[in-house]
Amino acid sequence: MRNSKTLLILLFLQILCNPLFADEKVVVSIKPLYAITQDLLKGIDQPGLLMRQKVSPHHFTLKPSQAKKVQQAELIVWVGENIESALAKLFHQQPPEKMLSMSALFQQGKHQQQSIHQNQHYWLDVSKMILFSNKLAQRLQALYPQHKTTIQKNLSSLVGRLQALDKQIQSDLSAIDKLPFILIHNALYWFNQHYQLKPLAIVQHSEHQKPSLKHLLKIKQQLARLDHYCILADRQMNPKWARILSIRNHTKVAYIDPAGLFIEPAENAYFGLMQQLDKSIMQCLTRR
Repeated sequence: MRNSKTLLILLFLQILCNPLFADEKVVVSIKPLYAITQDLLKGIDQPGLLMRQKVSPHHFTLKPSQAKKVQQAELIVWVGENIESALAKLFHQQPPEKMLSMSALFQQGKHQQQSIHQNQHYWLDVSKMILFSNKLAQRLQALYPQHKTTIQKNLSSLVGRLQALDKQIQSDLSAIDKLPFILIHNALYWFNQHYQLKPLAIVQHSEHQKPSLKHLLKIKQQLARLDHYCILADRQMNPKWARILSIRNHTKVAYIDPAGLFIEPAENAYFGLMQQLDKSIMQCLTRR
């Protein structure tokens, strides 16, 4: 009987000590930011990820256990109201000093209500991700003062890899003779700004906005004058818009994953996301 009790006590202690059951000091909302946080905390700690499912952040439903993680965390990393709209209310209830918002870094001085309606897919601009990584590293060093040196080393390595990634994407996109293209959803706004890609038209400027018949007819008229073109459509969006606008048999369509819903939250996941995005866009835009 004593042996059985001893085994139960040891098992209970093992469960408590298991990182999977421990409270996470750092909790991150979406996979792209989680991947960067993982890189900075390599060899130190494992952050928690809220949105693991292949569901748009706009429609995500938080479980009570996840809400508890948010409340118990010492640092919460997220993008902003426009992306994690389903979580914004809970996040705004947290002490401001434990929040790190990507949108706050790039929208300083702008009215909060205006920022809600602006495009916040900042992680698709690698140069902005470098700036954010530096800010995140500062917050992590304050949270893990005994690991400042390790975090700084992780940051230096990460920034070097991000700079190389940025140069590679720039080189890839500069080397091709590009087709005209349209966007089903404007998630690529910051990617296009950074790499100087100009879409012919955008069907939806936000996930909540349905295009009018007049807008769709105008786009179809533009496309009717072209022999070849590319359609970039989000995998999470309704595919009917891409089908409606594929008015020629040789229309090229690429289904992309800008929010990283379909990537695994593993090491180097951000780099995998951006490399796959680069590859899909190149294949669609390249004239053949």
